[in-house]
Amino acid sequence: MSQKPGRTVQRRLLGGELRRLRESAGLTIEEVASFVRMSTSVISKIENGKQAILPRNVTLLALCYKLDEELSSSLIRRAEEMEKPPGLSRALADTVPGWFDRYADLEGDASAITSYDSELIPGLLQTADYITAITRASRPNVSDEEVSRAVESRQQRQRRILVPGGPALRVIINEAALLRLVGDSGVMRRQVQHLSTCAEQADIRILPLSVGAHPAMGMTFLRLAFTDSDLDFVYLEADCGAFYLEDANDVVRYDALLERVSDIALTREDSASWLATVVRQE
Repeated sequence: MSQKPGRTVQRRLLGGELRRLRESAGLTIEEVASFVRMSTSVISKIENGKQAILPRNVTLLALCYKLDEELSSSLIRRAEEMEKPPGLSRALADTVPGWFDRYADLEGDASAITSYDSELIPGLLQTADYITAITRASRPNVSDEEVSRAVESRQQRQRRILVPGGPALRVIINEAALLRLVGDSGVMRRQVQHLSTCAEQADIRILPLSVGAHPAMGMTFLRLAFTDSDLDFVYLEADCGAFYLEDANDVVRYDALLERVSDIALTREDSASWLATVVRQE
């Protein structure tokens, strides 16, 4: 039986966080079960997002892991949010520690990832120089150390996804993202060369400017598919956090949108040729 729309991702995110906190505390599931007086199967289901995560249970787990008041309160609020009517799931940057890392965990479990990007090269295909340039552009006062962390974090994500047996990756990139000068001409040249190389493994489609107005104008999103289709969702990111569209109707709507954009984008073969031509012209 599938879980109610709007709660699956929240349960998996919170359950994964509770699992990491247990492991950080050096406790086994058996030890935790004894402390909170729950069965090991219940603890396991909570950590894997397989059942409701009640605020009172989170309170007991927080005591068991000796969490500070701020983190405990944040976890309990997230559990309370899940008791509200299902709808749009949201991970807030100010209430969910490492909110993007939580998405990256889900991404690694996907069987297929499809994205459309209008402004940027997709994160999974960005070079280190490109990551550095966009990080500095979006955060003018960022330190060198923070830039290095941003590069390593994204490259770690790439290493997890872009491997044999990893999720099938299909990206549709607006040509405008390739024409925008990020960093300098050298950064963009190396970025396009990298895309051309990645096209051997990933399904990269270029959406030419010549198509004019199109259905996904102004949008950027990722669609994650899982072996269990009940877990599928669409991911929308903002500075303040992220939104997860889990309702089946929303997922179907974005699938239709992706197909409409795919129909007017260059084919995989033509996109690869387009990239190779740009590389040769550099």
